[in-house]
Amino acid sequence: MLNKIRVFISFIINGVVLSGITYALLFDSLAPKKLFSLPYTVIVPLCLILITALFSLWLNRLYSRNKDIPKISLSPSAQGEIRKSQLTGIISILVLLVVVTIYYVNNYNSDNKRTLVFANKDFVVQQFGSIPKTKIDSTLIALERGLSSVRLEYGVQSQQTDNVYLFPDAKTMQYYSGQDSNVSGSMMIQDGQIYILLPVEKAINAMQNTNQTSTPLHEATHVVFAEILGEKMYDVPLWFLEGTAQYEEYKNAKSFPDRITLRFRLWQKIIPVIPESILLLSNVNRTDYESESFYSTSYELARYLAKEYGVGSFARTVKLFSSGLSFDSAFQTVYGMSQEQAYQEWYQKFF
Repeated sequence: MLNKIRVFISFIINGVVLSGITYALLFDSLAPKKLFSLPYTVIVPLCLILITALFSLWLNRLYSRNKDIPKISLSPSAQGEIRKSQLTGIISILVLLVVVTIYYVNNYNSDNKRTLVFANKDFVVQQFGSIPKTKIDSTLIALERGLSSVRLEYGVQSQQTDNVYLFPDAKTMQYYSGQDSNVSGSMMIQDGQIYILLPVEKAINAMQNTNQTSTPLHEATHVVFAEILGEKMYDVPLWFLEGTAQYEEYKNAKSFPDRITLRFRLWQKIIPVIPESILLLSNVNRTDYESESFYSTSYELARYLAKEYGVGSFARTVKLFSSGLSFDSAFQTVYGMSQEQAYQEWYQKFF
């Protein structure tokens, strides 16, 4: 009886652990209101407890069968042959891993070199302070890849050369530019020229490529908007401008834990949700614009639109706006509702 209770408790614990992992994964894609509704809250844990129970029973049955199989005693020479075969297999696997690693490293480095060639054509670089070349190269590679990705998504072909100002760190960038301490990168248009300000990324290599932030991708999105709209970009509502840039920034796999943390904090209102009356203002106060609340709310609204109406809806809205429609009209044409209605629709489904 005691053993059965222990087994039952282990099933419950396994189910709870798996439920936690599953909810973390689902929380990244489903609206919290939907995820924590009654069906999901009950069905998911029950299914996972059932799965762990069935899996445990299968393992126990497999183990029982193996115990019933009589053991065969082998001669020393046969045992030696088996050990040789095992050693040969291990060495073969190790050699294969080394070959694959060498191929991956060479291919990765070659790809970086090709990207850097394009970056040197696309950007005029000016550095402030002493910056190692490896960090400059890593930043330009990240920016070039981000720009290529977003241009492809928005259907932009540009031969324009952009100005890139690189700084050793965010504080140095803020000192030279006079920008707020919350700013981790920026893009501006002056006299038809695009200027990108970035603190350099950590140097990357084939064996350790997780050091980079996604700020270059965020700024690359602003660059593409500038290439389509020119200075008319500044007439785009800030929530759309920053929300789409945040969306592009958080799409990559490395931002997965950050996305979950951000969503949870917004859902629990640890980060205050920017109300519609402020978010949709044509001229948002600078304090609101730079706050984490504004970026988070804008990101979730943009993400909702991408999920419900397709990522391509961003590009269609920008293209219609560039053709002469007001932003309100372009938004209404693409989404079939006003910005206010979109906010309310998102808010009701998220919370």
